[in-house]
Amino acid sequence: YWLGFLIADGYIGMKRNRISYFSIDLKLSDIKHLEKFKKCLEYSGPIFKDEKRNRCRLVITNMHMANKLDELGISNKKSLTAKPLFFENKILQKSFWRGCIDGDGTIIEFTPKDRKCSWCIGLYGTKEIVENFAIYIKNVTGSKSNNFQKRGKIMHFRLNGNSVTKKACSHLYLNAKIYLDRKKEKANVCMGNR
Repeated sequence: YWLGFLIADGYIGMKRNRISYFSIDLKLSDIKHLEKFKKCLEYSGPIFKDEKRNRCRLVITNMHMANKLDELGISNKKSLTAKPLFFENKILQKSFWRGCIDGDGTIIEFTPKDRKCSWCIGLYGTKEIVENFAIYIKNVTGSKSNNFQKRGKIMHFRLNGNSVTKKACSHLYLNAKIYLDRKKEKANVCMGNR
């Protein structure tokens, strides 16, 4: 899960031309998520709050860990270069994609003109991340959607429709132990588990 989330929202930092730390910067209302990450790593350092910008940030100075994350593609230019990670273990693969959705994804209820409410789930990222997520989630849901959009150098894939979005949310979030609270809440509403 955390590798997917870091691919979406993580950052590798450099000091003196060497990779030396990694960080996550989120909106202040998601501070509990940084606390979950700290607990997972058994890290006792502070979470920095910037009330003016409505942001919170966790910085972990660990060259070994930062270098390993960089090797996995969580680099300074990950928005343009990130590649998906693949796991033989299906639970790990599902957790990876849930982390990506929690970081750079959307679960939205919308009302198109002259129609009833509809749900969609989508992911922003590199072409390789987005295309592989699309393959994964279409296999899970049985959807044949090819709703891709390019926004500058970033790709977006969206799965539309109540039934397929509910299947996707159930697959990714039902019985999950780690998740971004606000995305899990949206998934619960979509699944009718509110």
